[in-house]
Amino acid sequence: MKKITLIIFLLLFTFNSYSQDYIEPSLKASFALNSHTNRDVAYFSVIDSNENIISIATTERDSSFTDILTTKLDSNLNQLWQKRFSLENDLSYDIPLNSVLDANNNIYITGRSATKQSSQNGLLFVIKYDSEGNELWNLNLDDYNDSESDDYIYQNSFLDENGFLHIIHAKSNQTNTAARFHFFTIDENGNITTSFYREDIVDFYNSDFTGISYEVFFKNNEYYLRYRRHNLTSNPTFYEHFIKKINSTSIETYSLNPIIDTNDTSLFYKGIIEVDDTSNIYLTYPLEDSNKFQLLKLDNSGTLIFNIQSPANYDKDIFAVNINSNGNLSILCNSKSSSSAESKTLNLLEYDDSGNIITDLNASSTFIDGLKYYSDNSILVYSNGNFKLFDQSLNLTNEFLGSYNNFNDFNLMNNSNIAIFRTTFS
Repeated sequence: MKKITLIIFLLLFTFNSYSQDYIEPSLKASFALNSHTNRDVAYFSVIDSNENIISIATTERDSSFTDILTTKLDSNLNQLWQKRFSLENDLSYDIPLNSVLDANNNIYITGRSATKQSSQNGLLFVIKYDSEGNELWNLNLDDYNDSESDDYIYQNSFLDENGFLHIIHAKSNQTNTAARFHFFTIDENGNITTSFYREDIVDFYNSDFTGISYEVFFKNNEYYLRYRRHNLTSNPTFYEHFIKKINSTSIETYSLNPIIDTNDTSLFYKGIIEVDDTSNIYLTYPLEDSNKFQLLKLDNSGTLIFNIQSPANYDKDIFAVNINSNGNLSILCNSKSSSSAESKTLNLLEYDDSGNIITDLNASSTFIDGLKYYSDNSILVYSNGNFKLFDQSLNLTNEFLGSYNNFNDFNLMNNSNIAIFRTTFS
């Protein structure tokens, strides 16, 4: 039987007296429903402001198809409520894509529902539950009778600083020559306050452009697109790279090819965009040939401010980029001296407005296998089978010793408790 399992691990020792023995979970709760349990799968977990755990999973609808199962438990893993959701259509194979929690502990779940017309992804929808598990509304963002609505090629959703839900939904047009990007803004009552689409953002499967990759970011009421395409007409080996700033009335395109090394951009698709309060744009992406990362800063009109690489003699893998409490760009990555075979270590770099490094910190004996970055700037790292909690200066504040492989998700409840979300066989 396949079960959805939630586990909370407790730190049993004080900061100065770590034991080398693995700690055992203090609490464990398992739940699964029907007999054909291969459809019971864990996806996401969220911790609310009262240290309750919300799990988002799937469970079996019948012998083949799934519903979305949302379960809320208190800090002792007592079940507070559980809800199933399915978008009614002819097939109704429902999968959660993302989940976000607002300031009032309401949860938004974005999902997709396959139909008989859908070969892959299906119709897009969103559900909102309040903190007591009442369904406040659900919204179908695709027209079931419109065949163009099936099989999106890109989806992203998030809450902005004002509590509005944004959903970006892209699919190919009927001739497969471009992607239609649809941008939604939804208020707390489920009203779509903004809805616009554009088909002039990226090329798609036409004969001139291949190797297309893109990712959308949002800040200051603008959408930012990191975009790379292979231009077959210009040169069979030539790739073009852009940042595009998008709103409902305009697109600004900033070409990066004049300022980057186009011979070392095979990992450009891993690039991360961050935007500060004055709409300066930062792009960080790993380099393959030199095992460094590239960092660009453009002003709000796309003019280059600086273009630099990570420090010499270090290999860098990027995991998180943000504007910190000082208003500076902060990067969390793995680093190691290129002249040494020692294990990589967690590294924090902080840059000033001109691209100078003003903070360069390492956490010894720590390698990032998984990372969660929290609003208070605390950093939870999964490293070599253990969890380590750091403050924004990379001071170790707690450590959870154990071997916790094959989990679906993990989250910090407080400085002494972690919730682990798994799908297990039993």
